Amino acid sequence: MKYLKTFEKYDDYLGVDDEDIPTRQFDEYAGQSKEELTKKLYDGIKDDYLGAYSVKKYIKNGANINYKDDEGSLLYYAVINANVNIVNILLEHGVKVDNNVFDILDNILNSEEVLEEYYEIKKLLEPYKKYK
Repeated sequence: MKYLKTFEKYDDYLGVDDEDIPTRQFDEYAGQSKEELTKKLYDGIKDDYLGAYSVKKYIKNGANINYKDDEGSLLYYAVINANVNIVNILLEHGVKVDNNVFDILDNILNSEEVLEEYYEIKKLLEPYKKYK
């Protein structure tokens, strides 16, 4: 199985700080429940179509970064998609790091063709590894 990143997110390079992101009363997130925001954030990270700015907006407006379903968590999908920026944002905002994230990362790193981003993600996650 090859893990390839298909495209770059247009807003990953904006360099926008959290305090510059509008809160829900000023933008399109107004009136949406935290559950709706969380579902949209989850779908966007899982399907790999949200960039850093959008993810920060969802988080700032109340999305639950620790949401997960039977398939995986936000962090799990950010790792699978080799999205270093999203992994970093989630870690900065205190996402819970489960062992399954390390399991999938180890599987990826043991495959034949590995993107450099996976090694960057490994460095980011190393301090969170719980040794048995």
